[in-house]
Amino acid sequence: VMAQEKKVLEWVEEVGAGVVVDDLSSPPADLCEAVRRCHPTVRARAEANRAVFEVRDLVMRCLELDVSQTLLGAASEGTW
Repeated sequence: VMAQEKKVLEWVEEVGAGVVVDDLSSPPADLCEAVRRCHPTVRARAEANRAVFEVRDLVMRCLELDVSQTLLGAASEGTW
């Protein structure tokens, strides 16, 4: 992890906006539950930060994927 990324990872954990995983080849046993605990924070911040959805839409168009079939699609529609 680069030095400038450490502060972002700390912030993500502090505010509960996500889960930081050290090694994806052996994720923690409670990863799914940890992600679920982030939902209220992400949902509350979603309206204030539309950039994540704008980037998502652009990437999905580039990949020709259906946004509604993604976790972020559900988040932007308030269905999760």
